[in-house]
Amino acid sequence: MVAEEAGGGAPVILIGDGRSDFCLAGKAAYIFSKRRLVRHCMDNALAHTAFETFSDVRKHVEIFVMHMRKGRHAAEWRHQLQLTLETKI
Repeated sequence: MVAEEAGGGAPVILIGDGRSDFCLAGKAAYIFSKRRLVRHCMDNALAHTAFETFSDVRKHVEIFVMHMRKGRHAAEWRHQLQLTLETKI
C-alpha cells in the first residue's frame, strides 16, 4: 500500500523498525526509525528521527497533528522538527 492510500490523501508518518517498512519509507512524509530502518534511512538519505520508545515519538506526532489542524503543510513541520533535533545535539 502506498503512502497516499494509507493516509487517505493525508501525510503519512511512518514509525517502524525493519525491512517490512522500507517500501513505505520512501513515500512517507516523515519517518521515526528504529533498528534496521535507521540504516535504510541513512543509506537512502531519508529524513528520519531515531527513537527508542513510543514516548519519544508521541510529542513530535502531537506537534505534527497541531500543524495539520492549523492548515500548515507537512514540510513546515519537518523543518521545525529538524531544527528542534539539531539544537538538542
